[in-house]
Amino acid sequence: MTEEYEYEGKANLFKGFESTGGKLYLTKRALIHRPHKGNFQRGETIIALKEISDVTTRNTLLLVPNGLLVTSTDGETYKLVVEKRETWVEKINLLRKQH
Repeated sequence: MTEEYEYEGKANLFKGFESTGGKLYLTKRALIHRPHKGNFQRGETIIALKEISDVTTRNTLLLVPNGLLVTSTDGETYKLVVEKRETWVEKINLLRKQH
């Protein structure tokens, strides 16, 4: 059974030095990044909402207001580039509160 998406959009996830293009999906249980097939790094990244300790906005290239920073409870950080980053923060935090 597949879970419905609460929100979705294009997103780049930084894995090391590579920015991996793909789509970002928010479900009631997780934040999921699925890379495009043409990327060198093709693995899906799944972050359970109960394992997210913080979600904030960030600027990319020091100036561009399109970044999202997700921090997990074990201290791992995920840097993403998204559109409508404030909406992402709001929707992720709303679903986190339900857990």
